[in-house]
Amino acid sequence: NKASKIMSTINDDGAAADGQQQQQQQQQQQQQQQNKRGGSTKHDMNQIWVSTAKNARFYGGLALKMLTTFDTVELHGLGHAIVVAVEVANYLAEAREPSVIVKGIRTQTVITDSDQKKPKIAIVLQKGP
Repeated sequence: NKASKIMSTINDDGAAADGQQQQQQQQQQQQQQQNKRGGSTKHDMNQIWVSTAKNARFYGGLALKMLTTFDTVELHGLGHAIVVAVEVANYLAEAREPSVIVKGIRTQTVITDSDQKKPKIAIVLQKGP
């Protein structure tokens, strides 16, 4: 009886640990899938990663939609996409209603996965008065 109780306890504890591991693995898989789809996490939902694949008007419209939900939106551009990010900020700050204010600009050099140095820009846009 003692042996079966011990085995039962071990099995219960093992099952609980297995359940926690499975849950953690599922969460990691979901996060990886979301990252593959270009999804964002809770911390970066107000960020737009600009590329050269679409024009500035596309990202400008997206930024305006996001500004209805968030007080600020960050435009991020890496390498050649910096030009597109600046065009978007300029387009929104000068030509659009409701007004949009460029709150800040940050630049840095990042090292990519292929060990190349590339310039990066982050432009913070805010709803105007």
